Parts: sequence; C-alpha cells; structure tokens
Amino acid sequence: MRSREALVLNFGQILESRFPRFVTRNQSSAAAVGKGLRLLFCENRFQRFEQDYPHLFGFDFVEAVLWYFDLNIRLGEFERARIPDDGRAIIIANHTIGSLDGIALLNLVWQVRPDVKVVANKLLMAVKPRQPVLLHPSGCREIPGYEGRS
Repeated sequence: MRSREALVLNFGQILESRFPRFVTRNQSSAAAVGKGLRLLFCENRFQRFEQDYPHLFGFDFVEAVLWYFDLNIRLGEFERARIPDDGRAIIIANHTIGSLDGIALLNLVWQVRPDVKVVANKLLMAVKPRQPVLLHPSGCREIPGYEGRS
C-alpha cells in the first residue's frame, strides 16, 4: 500500500497558509469563511472518505469519489462522440470550485481520453490523490507556443 499525506482538505489550514494576514487581522471573518468553505466543499464527508480509502490515487481516487458520493453521469452517445479520442484537445469548463462536478467531468473525459490532465489551481493541487491527473498552470510553460504569464 502506498502511503500519502492527508487530503489537506482543512479549510482553516488552507486559509492560514494562503491568506495569513487576513486570518491574523480578521479572525472572526476568517472563521466564518472557513466554516462556509467546509460546508460548501463537504469537508467532513471528504475526510471520512480519506479515512476509508487512504490507498487510492489518480483515477482510482476519482472513480471512488464518484461512487462514494453517489454521483452518476448520464451522457448520450452524440455528446460523448464530441470528445476527440486522439490528437490534441483542450476542453474548457467553468468549474471555479472544482469540486464534485469537476471530478465527474474528469471521469467522463477519461473514459474517452485516458491521457487527460486537468489544469488546476493550488487549492485543487492540495488534494494529493488527485495530483497524478492534475497539471499546475506553471507546467503550461512547457507547452510549445504557450506565452502566458506564470
């Protein structure tokens, strides 16, 4: 069994590490924001999932999350056929939270494209079991022709 760090889905710690001045200067507001994020992201359920399935990484993790949270994806063949099965492809989705809907989309694309990677922010990169299927935006500098800012 492969060992790993905790999912790091602790929004109090995330706020402290990403916004230390805000937390120090606005403790009550930071506590309220942390509580809201914990509810929005189902922090307790993810922590229970982590305790039950500490050995899962990559797409094994993605599939288990969908099963654990009882999420089903229904997609017609026409829509599935729109995902190219080879060659270069970019799929853009506005999942600002990047939570369960993003995991469902990732799983759907993976069914057609096992080489799929998702560009993710630091918050999503903090979920260690997802890291094998994520690409940090700084990695985009390695893409030929990419001239964006780091």
